[in-house]
Amino acid sequence: MRFRLAATALAIAAAFSFSPGTDAFQVGAGRRVRVDSYRVERDVRPGRSWVVGRAVNISGRRLRDVRVRFRLFDARGRQIGWATDGIMDFRAGQRWRFRASAAGNVSRARLASADGR
Repeated sequence: MRFRLAATALAIAAAFSFSPGTDAFQVGAGRRVRVDSYRVERDVRPGRSWVVGRAVNISGRRLRDVRVRFRLFDARGRQIGWATDGIMDFRAGQRWRFRASAAGNVSRARLASADGR
């Protein structure tokens, strides 16, 4: 009986947990920064793209050294790199339009982390 309860509890926890690699992951580990939306934009220069979007400070306090980080993928779904952007002074409730440089032929991006201290 105890084994069944433990197995059920683990299955429920796994079903409701978000990992940094899924599209559903939008809030930083410390629940301080929320990414509202993002997309990949291609530059006019070949091999250059940007991951652009909006983030919000939901911590209730001023944050410094805030970073958003994205995994980059090509058209075949292979990871080809990372894109990162940051802001040094992020007031409580402030919205930030980030623009992370993405080198290579990027088809899509997936949020890996969004947090600050």
